[in-house]
Amino acid sequence: DEERDRSGVLRKRTLPRAEDVEVAQHDCLEGLVHAGEADAVPLGGELGAWTCGEGPRLVFLHGFTQTASSWKPVAELFAADGYESMVVDVPGHGASGDVQVDLRRSADMLTSLCGAAVYVGYSLGGRLCMHAALMYPHLVRGLAIVGASPGIADESERATRRSADNELADHILDVG
Repeated sequence: DEERDRSGVLRKRTLPRAEDVEVAQHDCLEGLVHAGEADAVPLGGELGAWTCGEGPRLVFLHGFTQTASSWKPVAELFAADGYESMVVDVPGHGASGDVQVDLRRSADMLTSLCGAAVYVGYSLGGRLCMHAALMYPHLVRGLAIVGASPGIADESERATRRSADNELADHILDVG
């Protein structure tokens, strides 16, 4: 099967079209919105986290200003396909909103709660996954990182970014 991409180049299709794939439904995280309802099992601990499904463990971490609910549709698909899917509210967000710690302590809390797994993170969640992998390589079986980097090496650039992030946080608190 071949098709043209946006630039007009003819490419071979390697993945099936979404409409051609039957997906098993697994609504284990239905009603998650920090209620821990349905088949989602809330995990104990300081971080808001839920799990569903059985099999190899996947841990999903959201980005800045998001919550564990943003990974819900993806986590449910993996749960339906034979994985244990865990979604976690990172410190300062959602049900972990009162937890105010740095990335090192966040990685401690995360790996203590979730254990050995493949960690999947977007943005801030990806950064947290990288910290966990460096600190606890025996627990991080694999990483899938989306839109994250290990950080800014130059101190003055880091200070500029910190200032901009603080301004954004203040704006979000003021405006919503």
